[in-house]
Amino acid sequence: MGCYDLYMNPVHTSPVRILTLIALALAFLLGAKILAEYRHIGALEHAVQLEDSRVIRQLITAYQKTYLDIFIHQNITPNEQNLEFLPLVAVKNISRNLAGMTGERIKVRMVSERPRDPDNAADPTERRAIEYFRRHPKAAEFNEVEKDNGQEVFFHASPLRITASCLPCHASRKEAPAVIASGYDTGFDYKLGDLYGILSIRLSHDRLSDRGFSSFFLKAAGSTLLLGLLFLGGGLVLLRRIRRDEENYTRELEQVVSSRTASLREKVKLLDEYRKVLDESAIVSKSDLAGNITYVNDRLCRMTGYSRGELLGRPHSILRHPDVSPELFADMWQTISSGRVWRGVFPSRCKDGSPRWNATTICPIFDHSGAIIEYIAARYDVTELIEKRQQLQRLLTTDTLTGLPNRYQLLQDIGRLGKASLLMVDIYNFGEINDFYGIETGDLVIGELARLVARLCRGDDMTLYRLHGDQLAILYQGGWGVDGLERFSHELLEEVARQPFRVNGNEILVQVTCGISFQQENPLIEADLALKQAKRSGRLVQVIVESDDIRQVLRKNHDWLRRLRKALDEDRIVPFYQPIIDAATGRIAKYECLVRLIDEDGTVVPPMDFLPVARKARIYPRITRAVIDHAVQVFTDRSCDFSINLVSEDLMDLGLVEYVHEKLLRTPLAGRVIFEILETEGMENFSRIQEFIREVKRYGCHIAIDDFGAGYSNFERLLTLQADYLKIDGSIIRMITSDEVSATIARTIVTVAGKIGIRTVAEYVHDRQTAELAREIGIDYLQGFHLGEPRPR
Repeated sequence: MGCYDLYMNPVHTSPVRILTLIALALAFLLGAKILAEYRHIGALEHAVQLEDSRVIRQLITAYQKTYLDIFIHQNITPNEQNLEFLPLVAVKNISRNLAGMTGERIKVRMVSERPRDPDNAADPTERRAIEYFRRHPKAAEFNEVEKDNGQEVFFHASPLRITASCLPCHASRKEAPAVIASGYDTGFDYKLGDLYGILSIRLSHDRLSDRGFSSFFLKAAGSTLLLGLLFLGGGLVLLRRIRRDEENYTRELEQVVSSRTASLREKVKLLDEYRKVLDESAIVSKSDLAGNITYVNDRLCRMTGYSRGELLGRPHSILRHPDVSPELFADMWQTISSGRVWRGVFPSRCKDGSPRWNATTICPIFDHSGAIIEYIAARYDVTELIEKRQQLQRLLTTDTLTGLPNRYQLLQDIGRLGKASLLMVDIYNFGEINDFYGIETGDLVIGELARLVARLCRGDDMTLYRLHGDQLAILYQGGWGVDGLERFSHELLEEVARQPFRVNGNEILVQVTCGISFQQENPLIEADLALKQAKRSGRLVQVIVESDDIRQVLRKNHDWLRRLRKALDEDRIVPFYQPIIDAATGRIAKYECLVRLIDEDGTVVPPMDFLPVARKARIYPRITRAVIDHAVQVFTDRSCDFSINLVSEDLMDLGLVEYVHEKLLRTPLAGRVIFEILETEGMENFSRIQEFIREVKRYGCHIAIDDFGAGYSNFERLLTLQADYLKIDGSIIRMITSDEVSATIARTIVTVAGKIGIRTVAEYVHDRQTAELAREIGIDYLQGFHLGEPRPR
């Protein structure tokens, strides 16, 4: 019966069971949808947070690179005033401001396991990230979600590795800038490529996804309730409700997306603020790969006089000044098109044709694939600095009374010629004219004489100079022989004596004497000797072709050479120490080691008597060694800084350079040594001097440029040499209280030096008035007999 009953009366599934199965199927579908949407929203939020973190990371990295480039390539030494612009310090302030602007939703830190600032110490999550990058050196980022007081926080980190730009502050502590080495105990001894720490970015969960999830689960619960009503009261009502709920959910999801979009707009606005800061502080332009201008800021328009409409779409060559060589632009394009940053100083052409000098940095901009998409140029107007340098150069090579080239310019011109012929003109008994008529009238006589001689100089083969006092010089580059120069000299004498000079209502008879040096290697010395011989002999013209006086000079040189070598062998070449005073405090700040020769009878011989012979005889490096030996003995047990003078012969002597390393650089004295280099030294060996300076600065030594203002004062060369001090030449300092031109030159040097971070020293301060005016001008240190004479100890 059992099988029959089963066949004839099959068991019918109850309506409850059918409804249950349908409900389970619908519930399964609903659950699958909930899970899918949950994962989709979570993935969307994670992607947005990751992209936000990368944008912030790129912004901070760009800031770090920009300011490191400024410090390194413009040779700015970190100090108390600019320390806050260093990335590790500045990022801390940026993070604080960014957190305040975003309601504590964004926090950025640069952290390390060995921080200099306790605020930059890594927390547990950051230490895990550091350890991850240590285990995975090729990894570029580390991400995870952490809990903070029950709230989810998205954590993103990227590695900070030591680059070449970081080494000056993070390599050896001895080589670090003074403000870094003295201010911190950690963060040193890193090598290129070492993991220093991480850039840590935290994005607080802004509850957008929570609202989305809550809304979705509420609707899912409503849908489930309606599902029950469907089985109890009707499927049609349930379906309509589900559709309505889905529409509501879609609208709320759109609101979530809208809110997220607003958040992203906030971040874009923040980036735009950074762009505005750059626009306000620099002259900015952008161009496409063909060099056509695509963007200019207001500062560029104001500088050039062009409007945006006149520049956009035009090639950058519209701003090219004709004085700039094609080779410079070829180098620029080759550099930036290869993906590297180009830096240089050159003039831009304004709309009216005038030049404006710019210190320019051009950077290629890359897309996500690493391809260059455009170029951006940031310029700083340095026209005032360049013009002051040119003005200073004119002051240093031009005589202010006559407007003629001066002695320094003559020496430069002679140096280019080798052998040359020179005619020197001197007013006979000019001192009597000054005494009788006064200095003002004497100056007018010199001016009249200069104008008369200038009229007599024929063509381009004669150049007239004023040397000093009443002396003029004519450099001759033509084809005349000795007889021709003598004839010209007599014509000049006759023209001068032809009629009196009429100045200040006076008629003054003037007579001149001439000395001629014909085709000599030292024409200025020879012409001066000829002039002196003419005065002694009562002749009006004296010519030197081969001078007996030169033989006398040679005999004197041989005698000095013998005395020098004996003094070196007997350790009688010693330094005397002259104090250098801090102008602000009046206290001794340093000492300069000034060489002296102690003669056999105990007489102290000044350096000007024997150093010229030492240089010509090529034994100068032996004298420098003697000074170094004595200085080391004296200053090993003292804490003050001291300076040692070096000349080009010293720097070209590899043996002496090694001796400097052994005695000074590889000892605790290195950080207290200042090497003084004459401003006129080493023009021909500039690259070797530059190499020496880079080397000694690695050991903490400082560089002073001595006698600045006595020659061709090149501020651009100072930047290249990384000078720390300028010692203003005594010929300028001695005159600042009586000569406005000298005072103006001193003020100009102090102003320009201050702008490029170089301290100044006034030499030859011989009285109280000079010291007071030097302080008023702003000179940092004072040196001279008024403040302290050189002494053996």
